[in-house]
Amino acid sequence: MTLPAADVPLFTELEVDLAVVLGQARVPLREMLKMSRGAIIALDTALDDPCAVMVNGRMVARGEVEVNAEAMALAITETHRAGAA
Repeated sequence: MTLPAADVPLFTELEVDLAVVLGQARVPLREMLKMSRGAIIALDTALDDPCAVMVNGRMVARGEVEVNAEAMALAITETHRAGAA
């Protein structure tokens, strides 16, 4: 389905929830219940692995975490478009 050009600006102003996934872990419930502040959870990714950028449960991009003295950010390294081969 292709939208008429006049309708496209209506959608570009919509906001979406975006999540950046650093990695995943499988943890027994008993271990999770023992966790408190300062607990460390080992993830299934390496420090230099790209993070997945998710919108509505779908990966739309990958990127690398960047940190400076003021903030964390994500530099997009690749994008995934719906329907792209």
